[in-house]
Amino acid sequence: MTGATACEAISQVREPEPVRITVVSARNLRGSKADVLTCLLKAEFNNSSLGESGKTEVSPDGDTDFNFTATHQCSFEDPSYMDDLAFKPVILTLVEILPREKKQKEEKSNPLGQCTVDLLPLLKEGATNHNVTLIVNPIPGSALDNLAPEIPKPEIDVSLTVANPLINDVDSNVFAITLESLYSPPDSWSPSQSQYSYTVSLPLPASDEKENTLSFPLGVLKSGSDKDAANPRAKRWANPGTSAQGASQFIPGRLVPEPASEIDQEDGELKAKDDIEFRVEAETQKNRVHWNIERRAFLQPSATAKLQTQIASSRYWPLEVWRVQQAKETKGKKQEEDAQHSFHGLIYVNMAKLLYPGVTRIRGAFKVCPYNENELLEKTRRKTRQSERAPSASDLPPPPAEKAAEKKAAAAGEKPNTGSKDAPKEEKSKKDPANKSKAGAHDEDGVHFDAEGQQYVDAGSYVTVEIELLRPLIPKKEPGYLAAKVSEYIPARPRFPLRSNGADKAVEDFHSQVVSIVNLVLEQYRDLFADEILGGNREQSADAMKQRYQKLIYELNTSGKYFAFREQLKHSVIKIVREKYLKTTNFESQAELQKFLSELYVFLIDEMHRGLGKILTLEDQTPVPEPLTSADQLKHFAKEAEANDNMPLAHKYYLERISRNNKDPDNWFDYACFNLLVQDLPKAIECTKECVSIGQQHMRGLILYGILMLLDEKFDVAEVFLEAATNFYSESVLSWTCLALYYDTIGNDIGYEMALTEANRVNIANAAAERDRIAAEQAALEASQIAENEEADAENEEGVQEEEKQASDQQEPGASQGGKRGSSTLAVPPAGVRIGSADKSAPASRDKKKAKESRNATPGHSKEVTQVEPEVEEVRPETPVPKQSVFMIAAEFLLDLNAMKLADRALAHELTNAELQGGTGLDYSLALARLNLQTGDLIQAQKAVQAAIVLDFKNADAWALDGHIHFLKGSMEDARVSYERVLSFAPADQMHVIYLRLASIYLQEERFQEAKQTYLEACRQSPSCVSWQGVGVACYLLGELSEAEDALCEANILNNKEPNVWAFLTLVCLQTGRAFEAEQAYKFSLKVGLNDSNLLSEIHELQQVVGFGNPSF
Repeated sequence: MTGATACEAISQVREPEPVRITVVSARNLRGSKADVLTCLLKAEFNNSSLGESGKTEVSPDGDTDFNFTATHQCSFEDPSYMDDLAFKPVILTLVEILPREKKQKEEKSNPLGQCTVDLLPLLKEGATNHNVTLIVNPIPGSALDNLAPEIPKPEIDVSLTVANPLINDVDSNVFAITLESLYSPPDSWSPSQSQYSYTVSLPLPASDEKENTLSFPLGVLKSGSDKDAANPRAKRWANPGTSAQGASQFIPGRLVPEPASEIDQEDGELKAKDDIEFRVEAETQKNRVHWNIERRAFLQPSATAKLQTQIASSRYWPLEVWRVQQAKETKGKKQEEDAQHSFHGLIYVNMAKLLYPGVTRIRGAFKVCPYNENELLEKTRRKTRQSERAPSASDLPPPPAEKAAEKKAAAAGEKPNTGSKDAPKEEKSKKDPANKSKAGAHDEDGVHFDAEGQQYVDAGSYVTVEIELLRPLIPKKEPGYLAAKVSEYIPARPRFPLRSNGADKAVEDFHSQVVSIVNLVLEQYRDLFADEILGGNREQSADAMKQRYQKLIYELNTSGKYFAFREQLKHSVIKIVREKYLKTTNFESQAELQKFLSELYVFLIDEMHRGLGKILTLEDQTPVPEPLTSADQLKHFAKEAEANDNMPLAHKYYLERISRNNKDPDNWFDYACFNLLVQDLPKAIECTKECVSIGQQHMRGLILYGILMLLDEKFDVAEVFLEAATNFYSESVLSWTCLALYYDTIGNDIGYEMALTEANRVNIANAAAERDRIAAEQAALEASQIAENEEADAENEEGVQEEEKQASDQQEPGASQGGKRGSSTLAVPPAGVRIGSADKSAPASRDKKKAKESRNATPGHSKEVTQVEPEVEEVRPETPVPKQSVFMIAAEFLLDLNAMKLADRALAHELTNAELQGGTGLDYSLALARLNLQTGDLIQAQKAVQAAIVLDFKNADAWALDGHIHFLKGSMEDARVSYERVLSFAPADQMHVIYLRLASIYLQEERFQEAKQTYLEACRQSPSCVSWQGVGVACYLLGELSEAEDALCEANILNNKEPNVWAFLTLVCLQTGRAFEAEQAYKFSLKVGLNDSNLLSEIHELQQVVGFGNPSF
């Protein structure tokens, strides 16, 4: 750097910004004396005093106003100052001033409590103030210690303010990592070994070139029964300061989750079903190394970019863990040379999720692996051993004087003496063979690894870590932004047409005014000659008509209506002059005016006649009949034409759907899929644009347009539309999976993982919802059955009671005669009573009553329920297994879209995942067969179908695909066998196509009756022109001419431009001797393009036989 550049950089450094910490008021304060409390506040930051307040007397109810402000100058010369604001608190100490006793020269003070103020809120972008209420933590042994629970805790109100925001750059960030605990440590570790401590460290970028080390020393090994009763879940400050006491070491409001909770939502490694039981046992019963420390670090824009780059390149972030033997003290000094590092392990934290859009936090359990340099280099591209760079426990936190000395030495260009003896220790460990054998060994390639680290693997050790950012590295695109981008690429079509004021609009307005005036004149005419019109005696002579005309004109003039009509027409005529003739200026001469008026008069008279023609011929027009086919039927006809490889006919049906309703996005979407099938990519893009312009949130349209842009290699546009689909439909498996396939296509592995994770989450959630729905239906069914059984039992009990009553009535005469003997025989049932039925029904009813009572009983009323209920609550519901994977769902959807390339990619991923799970399933084989069939690779399709048949011999879809393949190959006999198997099994997906092809095979084999029945079955399910035509042909070949004519007429109604239908109608008419109809049908068949030579020859031969039907004879 040149001198001028250095001076320029120094001049750009921002001036220090004062951070004001204001203690406004306090409540519920108490002192050691019962009388009035006098106290003051002391503030310090980074082991430096910020000042103290004046003495304040507290009111009897414990409230007071301090209005004390402490100021800390925040410098921007060194990023470490911002780092201090991130992870170091301001400590407020409440001090009680004791009353001065007799003969006492100085006042005595007694610390009551402390609280820590977190300055992190001021590091948010644009933040200038923050208000918080903090609880005063009692200092052990003070008057606030051991207060009764019902006594309100003392608290103070604190306000943080800065004149200007500390952070104006959105690229800077705050990195916070919480090291919670190491669970299931090696068995050789024991809590009684107090001479050991445990340290974890990790690297973190400080700039483009510099890297710092974050260290977590002094981890404490605790037993499973040793719980922190005071704050078991509170996070600790990494460096609270030397004056922090008691609970002031904890960060206010920052807690770690409960042990073994939220495992399903974690981002770590140990969250599978088999790992949950192990983790519950390890986190509740086994030993653990406890930290619960949160370390924050301020990241400059360059450090944030470096962090993002390193995560994108390596994903895994290394954390190193080792055990340190406490240094011995000799003559008042610690001998750090005697400290030894052992049990060196590595923790690989997958931080790729931090590159997901909008994600700021990851948390999970990560396994501890033995230290291995090759593995470290491969996973993280690092060679540095953090244990050599991490400061020792005696260096953390450094005393203020020592830190000042370090700054002074650094300013002088000298290497600061941190007191660390890592280099001598390394040399000593190299020289000491015993130390070397204990700490590690070397393999055959000379690569160092820790042999003791293998005990981590044997014990299943893992560390729970939480990493959080103040702002996401990749901001999530807001729904408004994505909607705006979609509208930018494809503007939304307006709901109503825009109002135009052009020449056509002016002429239309003139027509409407003419029609309005004609109606008024006609109404006046009917009123004037009402008697003649009602009587029907109007004369139609020329004189009578002239008289009526003169009378009407006279009435219009005298009533003033004529002038009203003229004024009504004036505005529309002016618009025609301005818009049609563009005449807005004065005329230069009288001749020019007369010429213009002549042209205008002729034009207006012509347009008046056109307007009159519209209204006068309206009543004579025949109403347009409603179409006989619906939009769904037209789509069915189009799909049928695609199956028959008649693409022009399918194209016609798709256009007809659009012509009927061009504002339905589904019509445009289906037409786009058809164009993609015929490989007309530009037209498919235009159709999808129309679909999205009509429905800006049409999910399938957004996905299809993204896919088309991907095929057209417009990746930015494709990403916008696929992300918009996931944003608008965040619970759709299709949208997330298609986005994952897009990221996989362009090589964005992290984006692929993010989208795939969301797709799997939604798929599992859908499976759980389906499971709950089925369970609810089953419970309702069982409840109804129980209710019916209870009603039946009640009826049985009533019947038994009636029988017993009848038996007792029959026994009364004998009882009166027998005296005492009769009374003893009352308990004996009479001979006519069925004892067995009563004995069987009564226990059943009693059991049902007991079951009902046990269900309705409360824990306080039933001991059995109180014992069972806790066990039921502890059972974790199993994660449901979806019926189909996300790739199979996407593959079937993409095959329906005719997007073969992406469908192939989805099936490739499904194959990879299936091989890891033991092999592919039936759905994969069927989808692969569909893919190869649609692309024309019949050999590979046949192989896939055979694999599907092996998996499930009775699967109808597999046999249907097998029949399609043989049909396209021309193996009609094999196709017929496969189609007949489909009919014997459950219905397949495309039964209509199966019926048509099987019936056509029957026609070729001259099995006309079976062909007729099969075509009729197709007509029953979904009638079409082809199916009715097949019925007609079969009936004609069977000689059933009347039925053939009826079927062909049905086919003609559905499609009157099918030449074969007209041809067979010609044959039927020739056979029945109807010459005129035969000739007309023959003409129509030629007009619509009959080109079947065999059918034409048959018609000509029959025409020659009957002698009519061909006008060319």
